Amino acid sequence: DPVLNELVERAGARNASIQEAGARLAQARALLRSADANRAPQIGVGAGAVRQAGADTAQGSRPGNVFNAGANFSYELDLFGRLSQASDAARLDAASREALLQSTRLLVQAETAQTYLSLRALDDERALVRQTVAAYADTLRLTQRRFDAGDIAELDVVRVQSEVAGNEAEALALDRSRAALENALAVLVGDAASSFALPVQAWQSALPTIPAGVPGTVLARRPDVAAAQSAMLAAQARVGVAR
Repeated sequence: DPVLNELVERAGARNASIQEAGARLAQARALLRSADANRAPQIGVGAGAVRQAGADTAQGSRPGNVFNAGANFSYELDLFGRLSQASDAARLDAASREALLQSTRLLVQAETAQTYLSLRALDDERALVRQTVAAYADTLRLTQRRFDAGDIAELDVVRVQSEVAGNEAEALALDRSRAALENALAVLVGDAASSFALPVQAWQSALPTIPAGVPGTVLARRPDVAAAQSAMLAAQARVGVAR
């Protein structure tokens, strides 16, 4: 479905949850660079200048400038593996954040698709209900003429009026449900609800089929499972850091 494809692409680029997960991944990568930097030699450079009064001479006291510069070099030997394990923990944290970003992207894509398909199915239901309302309206006009002619009782007219009112109420409820789904799509794709609109149109979605016999081990490839595993390994590495 080209409309669904476009919505999924917009959600991937502008969805707030995906952007938040991306920012957390960037933060984890920055912490990884900091942890790796702690294992490298540390070099510091400093300089300064001071204006001070000079010694008394026959010509009087003359002020002078005093300049100083210095450098320092330090390197921590990783005798017990603290720095290397801290670096490993940061690397695993970054891997976990990357997997969570993939998981968030998949969840947003799935929710966008489900919301879109629900909206399109609701459009079909709304069309059917409106056809029913129109049919009952014709029936009501015919029943009213028969009542005016004395062919039927007033109870028959009231019954058809009740059917018309019930179907009209259902049509209004479906309209409200469609507006709610449209607003949900706007949030998913990162648009303002007031400016987002998805017109009713003919649609056809070819849903993929999952072949039979897929092994259960494929579940281990889920990004949320990979994120949990990386987080667990990172916690184990931090135990080594503490020791």
